[in-house]
Amino acid sequence: MSMNDSSHACESNTSKRNRAETALFDSVSCGIVITEENQDDIDNKKEQLFKEYTEWIIHAREFRRKNDFKFKMLLKGTKTALQYWQIDGISYPVLSKEAIKVFSMVTSSASSE
Repeated sequence: MSMNDSSHACESNTSKRNRAETALFDSVSCGIVITEENQDDIDNKKEQLFKEYTEWIIHAREFRRKNDFKFKMLLKGTKTALQYWQIDGISYPVLSKEAIKVFSMVTSSASSE
């Protein structure tokens, strides 16, 4: 892999992560009509989600670096991402709620019409 290919792959992963993060933070207000009355609540929830996400990223990287038991279970497939958030996500109540929504979605291999 050339230097160009490597940097392109990095940009691609970064781009995917940025899109996923944007979708995560936007999910707080998904399906909600934003009004003056609920704007502060939505902003507070987004702020809490951002704090929890940042904290989780720091801890997740540490678990991976230490090759922690929780990380090994996810890596080996002993525990699914949904199970992780249901059981281990208790420290991140807002983030885990959004993650459980995502990982509970039914997927389909059929194309959309």
